[in-house]
Amino acid sequence: MKKMLTSFLLTVMITGCVQTPPNIEKPKEPVEQESSKETKYVKKIDETKDWVYIDSKIELPIDTKISYPLVVQSLVDEETLYIEIPVINIQTEEIQQLNERIRENQEELYTEFGEFEGVPTFAFSTVKIYRFQDICSLVIRTRRTAYNDIPRPEYTIYNLNIKDGKLLSNSDLLSLFNLNNKDIEANLLNSLEERGIKACEIKKEEGALVPSMPCYPDLNETVNGTLQPIIPIDEDSKIYIDNDGGLNYYPDLYKVSPDLSEFKIN
Repeated sequence: MKKMLTSFLLTVMITGCVQTPPNIEKPKEPVEQESSKETKYVKKIDETKDWVYIDSKIELPIDTKISYPLVVQSLVDEETLYIEIPVINIQTEEIQQLNERIRENQEELYTEFGEFEGVPTFAFSTVKIYRFQDICSLVIRTRRTAYNDIPRPEYTIYNLNIKDGKLLSNSDLLSLFNLNNKDIEANLLNSLEERGIKACEIKKEEGALVPSMPCYPDLNETVNGTLQPIIPIDEDSKIYIDNDGGLNYYPDLYKVSPDLSEFKIN
């Protein structure tokens, strides 16, 4: 009996000393995170090239540095005496047709080399390309000149969304910055006033009506009985976006003082 009791007590003691290992949760296997969606862009014509690039240059058959010294002195912003032909590298029918029109227009500039009433004339055109995020701006700056004359620039601007390959209207572009036409008109007038540029005073000189400069058209000017904005901002206005996301506007120099050759919107 003693042996049985001793054996029972020994069994209990041994059992009490053995501890059940804690129920430790196994570490969860890492959950594979969804890879961030890659931005999809419209298909390019040539995948090896940028969205907009200069395809070729037409060299004018003249020694401009000798024959046109004032024109050479007036060159700005890496402007050259070439006719540059850009290509929008987007494979859509709309853009391909646009590329054809741009090429035709640029090549036609070459035919302007010649004479007008005995005075040598020519045109040259420089391309600048900007990109901010998914928006590209193509700015074509063209100048036409006569001998020893400093020509005024003309601008043709195209803004593009490279995700869908669509051309952006000015309204589309401004809406990205929560702006509208009236906002820019107001900002532009304030900028003119800060520079001391007032409304035009029409003066009679040698039998012709000549506006004083610098100035802008009178606030009360009407067209067909309708009050017109001094510098209307519309779909024909020259607006582009630069590499830093800044909106810029080239005013019509025939409506605005030449002191304001470019205006930053934002």
